[in-house]
Amino acid sequence: MKTKRFLSLLLAVVMSFSMAVPVFAAKPQAFPQKHISLSSGGSVGPFAVTPGSGKYLQVWFRNFSGAEVTVMLMNESNTIVLKAMTVKKNSGAQNKLVYPLLDPNLPAKYYIRFQAEGGAQVVGDVAAAQYDNLTARPGEGEPAPLVRMPVRLFENGFVDGRTGTYETNKFTTTPGNGRYIDVWYYNDTDDDVTINLYRTDKTGPVSSVKASHYNSYRVIWYTGSNTEAVTYYIRVEGKNHAPVSGCLLVTQDLYLYDDPLIKVGSGSHRTSDFTVTPGNGKYIKVWYENKADHDVNVFLRRENDLGYVDYITVKANGGTNVMWCPVSDTEPVSYHVQFASKNSYPLLGHLRVTEEAFKTN
Repeated sequence: MKTKRFLSLLLAVVMSFSMAVPVFAAKPQAFPQKHISLSSGGSVGPFAVTPGSGKYLQVWFRNFSGAEVTVMLMNESNTIVLKAMTVKKNSGAQNKLVYPLLDPNLPAKYYIRFQAEGGAQVVGDVAAAQYDNLTARPGEGEPAPLVRMPVRLFENGFVDGRTGTYETNKFTTTPGNGRYIDVWYYNDTDDDVTINLYRTDKTGPVSSVKASHYNSYRVIWYTGSNTEAVTYYIRVEGKNHAPVSGCLLVTQDLYLYDDPLIKVGSGSHRTSDFTVTPGNGKYIKVWYENKADHDVNVFLRRENDLGYVDYITVKANGGTNVMWCPVSDTEPVSYHVQFASKNSYPLLGHLRVTEEAFKTN
């Protein structure tokens, strides 16, 4: 089985760029400093945060590996990346990430996962601690932007449909957790499959897509309601009734499109398409944080349109910029975002697209 490939789907991450030596004496450590030697893809944890001990969770890593290491803060089931950072190879290079706790008054558990470039062994020191106010201590940097992790609606790491069809149990959205249904699927067979999303209050699938053989597939399927609970289920169908096998994850999300890790070796990149829905807002808001060391142009393009709707230039080394574009009130329209950097330098950053009722500064 090749289901381990599904882990790459879950790397929906936010990169942290600031560097500092941790000062963990101020608060009890959620995960005391520990020297590790792990295979790439390995984890430490789970460890728990303490209600009332701080609003922010900070993870620190010093890298003694022979390769660059990506350090990921994971959720309690070790399946969803909440935030991540890269740490340069050798010589004790270090970095930190800061994650704002969704509710500091509730207990929660986390893992820390490590991925080394080229699959190298991960060697280094790791620690995690809670803090109340990061800006109160010079050198610790500003609090990171709030990261709202998607809410899991359904998950199955081993989809098995030997008769050619697999159907999930029903799952229901929660008002306030987001209007978007986000589906991830890894097809672990030799044949293409069709994935259908159904609402129990409607006849026929509300969205459908094909996933090619031995391939991962992510698509924001459907714009639902953020004010009422709606029940759904998914059916996976094999080509010509061939058996189906793979991995499936369904989440409820606040954002029309969110890719916390745009990391491309060349200076050009195109996102998958996303569709705006009449009534959800009058504007598309495109926000980009540029982690690369060179400026990047970000273009919004309409589906099948050779031109572009608008573009922004985002400054290097942590610069951010926002683009507002009016959308149709009467018909759904699909768009995508395209990036271009000077001299085709690599891309590194975080892209988020939302539908907004009003244009704000």
